[in-house]
Amino acid sequence: MSSWPQGVVTRQVSAGSAYILEDGTPAVTEVTIRASRSLTTPDGRPLVSLSRTFRVDAGQEVLLSLPVCDMAGVRDEHGQEIMLGEHEVTHTYEVILRFYLPGSSMVIDSRTRGPFALLTADESILDLDLLIPTETPGQATAVWVGDRFTEFIQIAQSQALAAAARADEASNSASVAEMNSTIATQAATQSQQSSATASSQAVQAGSDARAAAQHAAAAHADAAFARSIADRDWTGERGIPGPPGPVRATIGSVTTGPAGSLAQVVNSGTNQDLILNFTIPRGNPGQLTEVSTWADFSSMFQ
Repeated sequence: MSSWPQGVVTRQVSAGSAYILEDGTPAVTEVTIRASRSLTTPDGRPLVSLSRTFRVDAGQEVLLSLPVCDMAGVRDEHGQEIMLGEHEVTHTYEVILRFYLPGSSMVIDSRTRGPFALLTADESILDLDLLIPTETPGQATAVWVGDRFTEFIQIAQSQALAAAARADEASNSASVAEMNSTIATQAATQSQQSSATASSQAVQAGSDARAAAQHAAAAHADAAFARSIADRDWTGERGIPGPPGPVRATIGSVTTGPAGSLAQVVNSGTNQDLILNFTIPRGNPGQLTEVSTWADFSSMFQ
């Protein structure tokens, strides 16, 4: 990785020298460097690939060079020259460091940092380990990986905080549910009161309807009675005229006699010119028989 085409500007980076904080055991470091894009040289040769991975032996450190990110004349993967403006770069890097115990394939820790750029103006060596914030007891250039017990404590603390947050959320939900229950109870009480009022109004409406029906029936009967009276012929049949005679009769006086007496007709004229005076007894007051049907009414005149 240290051999680059002529004219390529590079900058040195270092990685490695990692130890387990628990007991100071050296760790194997796996370094993956990813570029944000693939690049080529002006003559079309590959310059930067998207991803490269290498391992550093336990307790060791590696030094390598990478192309800077603000080099002029660099082309993209399609061969097009990348024109840079002020403070612009051709690409950026991202570094992933994984740490293993010697002879083990289990990752005991993993750190990712980036994106970052390597600039031409800075000629210092970039220690990739320093991109990782960690405790470094006595060795500022080494990465001290947190022991697994500390990691377990951190996980437990995180889970405890999450549980507390869920408990608060559950308490809030319980408060909301209690408030909704109170509102529902009040609504149910109002509904019962409204139902009782509606039931009372329905009973009253039924009573009013029955009374209206009775009035309507009575009015119908009265109308039928009135029509029957209006339609009845009270004159009777006309009699057959008698033969003419020489006797002439005229009506004299008509008086009212006592109730219960006999009716009288007295001729105050002659046998040829009759003058008939009538005495008609006064009638006793009658009682109106209740009539509910036409048959009852009709039977009064049979």
